[in-house]
Amino acid sequence: MSKKKVDYAVIEVGMGGRFDATNIINSSVSLITSISLDHTEYLGDTIEKIAFEKGGIIKPSVPVISGACDEANKVLENIAKENNSLFISSNDYKIEDCGMSYNLKYKDLELNNITPSLFGKYQFSNSAISAIACHLIGVDEKNIKSGIEKAYLPGRFERIEDNVIIDGAHNTDGAKALKSNLEQLKYNRLILVIGMLENHSCEDFLSILGPICDVCVATQSAFVRHSPYKKIEKSAKKYIPTVYCEDTVKKAVLKAKSIAKEDDLILVTGSFYTIGEINH
Repeated sequence: MSKKKVDYAVIEVGMGGRFDATNIINSSVSLITSISLDHTEYLGDTIEKIAFEKGGIIKPSVPVISGACDEANKVLENIAKENNSLFISSNDYKIEDCGMSYNLKYKDLELNNITPSLFGKYQFSNSAISAIACHLIGVDEKNIKSGIEKAYLPGRFERIEDNVIIDGAHNTDGAKALKSNLEQLKYNRLILVIGMLENHSCEDFLSILGPICDVCVATQSAFVRHSPYKKIEKSAKKYIPTVYCEDTVKKAVLKAKSIAKEDDLILVTGSFYTIGEINH
C-alpha cells in the first residue's frame, strides 16, 4: 500500500480486534459491522464479550461506526466514551429501503437511490456504514455512491456458473444472510456443497440453512483445520433429507453437478477455503 501510494487503506481485522495484529495501526475511522457468536473459544461465549474484544480497535478521539445489534452497541459505546471517540450507531443514521436500492441520511450526508453491486439486503447496512466512514474522511458524495455501486467482492454470493453460487459464509449471521439471499431467487431444488473449519459450528450453521436444502454433499477442504466431512454429514442428516459425502471439494462439486437437474441450484459454502478449491 505504501508503494502504491494509496490515499486510504482499508485494513480488515483478522479475528476479534483487541489482540489482533492489525491493531497496531492508527486509523482515521473504525468500522464494526454485525457481531455474532463466532470464534467463541478465543473471543468469549456471549455477544457482549465478543463486542468487548472487537471494540479494542476503537482508538482515542477516532470516530467509530457500528452496524451491530443493541446489546453489542452498549458495550461499544462505553468503550468509545472511555476513549473520547465519536460513536455512531444505527440509531444515528437512517436507511430507507426502496427495494433494490436505498436512501441514506446521516446529518449533512444524504444519498438517494443507492444500488449496491453486491447482492443481499444486508449490504444496505454494510455499505451505509462505509458511506458514513468515507464522508467523515472527506470523500465526496458522488465518489461514495459510485464506489458502492461498483464494488466487487469475490466469494460473496458469487454466481460462477448459471446454476452454481459460491459464498464464504461460515457462521450463523452468514447463514441467515445467505438464506435471505436465496429467498430472492427462483429454483427447483437447492443442492448444498458444504465444507467448514473445525472452529466453526456446523450444527448451528446447518440449523439455519439446512431446512431449505433438498440435497447435501458434505466435504472438507485441504486446509489443516478443516472439519471432518463425517462430522458435517452427521449434522446435515438432522435437517436435510438426502446427504452424500466426498473427501475433496472438487469431488463434491462434481457429485452435486451429477445430481442437479434443470432449474436446480448448487450452493457451495461453509468456508473461504472450501470455495477457494472449486477450480483446483
